[in-house]
Amino acid sequence: MELQKIVIGDKITDGVYCLKAIHNKNGNFEVILKDKTGELLCELASERFVDSMNELVGGAVKTTFVVKNGMDTAPLGVIKSLTAAEKGTYKPSELFDGLSAEKIAEYTAVIKDSIKRIPDANVRAFVELVLTDDVITGLSLLPASLGHHARYAGGALATTASVTTLVIQYSLQYKRLNNGLYGTNIDWSILVASSLLQCVGMLDYITSENPFRKTNVGVERGYMSVLQRRLEKVCFSNPGIISDDVFARILNILASSVPMKSGVKSTRKEGAIFRGCLMLYEELDMLDSEIAGHDIEEGEEYFYNRKLRRNISLVEREVA
Repeated sequence: MELQKIVIGDKITDGVYCLKAIHNKNGNFEVILKDKTGELLCELASERFVDSMNELVGGAVKTTFVVKNGMDTAPLGVIKSLTAAEKGTYKPSELFDGLSAEKIAEYTAVIKDSIKRIPDANVRAFVELVLTDDVITGLSLLPASLGHHARYAGGALATTASVTTLVIQYSLQYKRLNNGLYGTNIDWSILVASSLLQCVGMLDYITSENPFRKTNVGVERGYMSVLQRRLEKVCFSNPGIISDDVFARILNILASSVPMKSGVKSTRKEGAIFRGCLMLYEELDMLDSEIAGHDIEEGEEYFYNRKLRRNISLVEREVA
């Protein structure tokens, strides 16, 4: 009997993949399994925190599906961990046999357009280098994976927001690969897909829980809050893994590329973004100075901190 979490992209058995993991209107957790032809194999609905036994249609393989809640476990069953990705049980292209070519093309176009808008030429060139066609196809899964949550978060918004988030992931993973922390046999596309699925999990998490689902502003603030915690966990658990100049570029990207949502005033959103980034920047700079000695020039530090504090001032004035 096999024990495994339900996550998008998991290979359940030969030719069978989990394509969606969503909450239905009754609050139950639905998992849809399909084979490569798109034929529905089985549907599982279970209460949260409940283990359910199910037998796949057309086979004798029994799987225990574990539904867990919480940011660090597997929020709503969507996050795929790096450990699972390293096993190499799937490739991104295998996730999309159930999606139409038109939808994949539509989402791919949004992603490529987002990349072109990255303001820093060096970072943009780096992202273009690592975003192969197969990986971009992987990114296009995001709106579909949100299921009915798309009416809260917006498919295109979710896609472009995750591209921004993934710039951070790319920088970190690239340094890890170069430093040999993951060894030499890691499939880059799988690593990127893993980062994507973590983003999907975060966005799915905040659009499914109160109070974030009540208002658009709540969704935006919730997303930035989750992004902030994600940054904290990655950066602070790997001191020195990202240099100050790369982090400064990330701040610039967050300031310029995070998509705006109708009904949310730009100053409020920028304030939420910069409030978290300022804290992270100061903490990371202090940590790097103590451990790795990565100090940036005084003039550059003054420029970024002044810009961050200016945006915080804007949002505080508006709220007041």
